[in-house]
Amino acid sequence: MVGWINAKFNKNVEFSSSRAIYGIVRKLAIFVLLVYFIPVALLVPYDVGIGAIYVLYIGYLVSEINSILSHFRLAEDDKTNDLFVDFMSSIFIKKDGK
Repeated sequence: MVGWINAKFNKNVEFSSSRAIYGIVRKLAIFVLLVYFIPVALLVPYDVGIGAIYVLYIGYLVSEINSILSHFRLAEDDKTNDLFVDFMSSIFIKKDGK
């Protein structure tokens, strides 16, 4: 979502509908897999299946938190050239008394 906002309102970033659709489809596929693995986890022995589903969900949650933090340059990720922080700074920080 942060990437879409950045691309939609920041003039330095080109908005690409194909990249936006790719991101939406990727998130949808991840959620389908997360839901699909609930019954799969119940098919394996109870302790192993429940443990695996916890690891899967906590891992996904940590991954999403890291992705959000990297947009704000608070975590190391592949978004080092992301212009979102510069764009937000230009909106909220006035320079030279303007």
